[in-house]
Amino acid sequence: MGNQKFNLGDRVTYVAATGKVPIASRGTVVGIGRTATAILLDVVWDVTFMSVLGYSQKNQSGWEFSNAAIELLAKYVAAFPDFFVAIQAKAQQSDISDTDIWPDSAVAAKRVKEIGQWLKAAETSKFERVPLDAE
Repeated sequence: MGNQKFNLGDRVTYVAATGKVPIASRGTVVGIGRTATAILLDVVWDVTFMSVLGYSQKNQSGWEFSNAAIELLAKYVAAFPDFFVAIQAKAQQSDISDTDIWPDSAVAAKRVKEIGQWLKAAETSKFERVPLDAE
């Protein structure tokens, strides 16, 4: 793993649509109407005792992320700075709607779709998940 470490807290931030999309064990979810779009980088699977090969690993002091994971996150933040600024400003809230981030519902739907497409193109769903004790 790389030389940079970041410890994650127990709190999982999520964004729910007006219809209250339930939080998935996967992490952050944005819902639009009755659909939900995962808007996270799947590099940590603490709930299922898994990590992502080449991206994350858990040790006694917390999670450690590789340079590849840090670079991917940097690209994600650069692609959607408005999203990250908005959720950071609302970090103390446990329930954030898409229109809390983008007040115009058409803009909200468009941005969530763009995030979903970006993550699909990054192929985060194809990351290899391994048990936490894997080397």
